[in-house]
Amino acid sequence: MVGSWSIKLAVDQPKLAACIVNYGWLPRDPALVAKIKAPMQELRRKRSGIPAKDVKAFEAAMKGRRKVADIKNL
Repeated sequence: MVGSWSIKLAVDQPKLAACIVNYGWLPRDPALVAKIKAPMQELRRKRSGIPAKDVKAFEAAMKGRRKVADIKNL
């Protein structure tokens, strides 16, 4: 759940300097992704419970808006 709170903070706080997430919900809604100003790093484990397609959709949404999203699969 901590990862989800980190992403919510990144969405809600435009002055956030950076966001590192270990697991957690990933927004794909373009309106939410547009609000993220901080560079993000997502640390994933293959068995995290979040489908790989959701991770890829988030990464594509971030990159489509020229935002930094570094996804690390551990």
